[in-house]
Amino acid sequence: MIAIRNRITLLSVAALALTGCAGSGGSASSSPGRSTPAGSGRSAAPGPHTLVFSVTGKGHVASITYVIDGRKATERSVELPWRKTVQVPPRAGGHTWDLRTHHARGTSTAVVYVDGAAYGGGTCSGADCEGGSSGSIAG
Repeated sequence: MIAIRNRITLLSVAALALTGCAGSGGSASSSPGRSTPAGSGRSAAPGPHTLVFSVTGKGHVASITYVIDGRKATERSVELPWRKTVQVPPRAGGHTWDLRTHHARGTSTAVVYVDGAAYGGGTCSGADCEGGSSGSIAG
């Protein structure tokens, strides 16, 4: 009787182990109301975010202004293509950003990359043109 009980226990443990490992990530549920956590149970602290401000086109623009969390920086008479990389630390409430271009004539495209993914973007074409992109990120 003990041998049969040990085999049932062993088979139950093996079945639970396979169920927990067969998922595609996250946590696997072994029965209603019970879940098996993935990993150690601690979530990793968020790391810094990398913002890459990019303006492409030909020639130059009169000015490029970028703003992160209300802090503004302007570069004047900029040759294109132009790129600025900024790292921001994680913070409660997240971050906001804005990128603006101004030129008398021509065409420029402004895109912001957040942690490698393109967000927003705007093309400015013609005379006395202002264009850009803005957005926010969590954390």
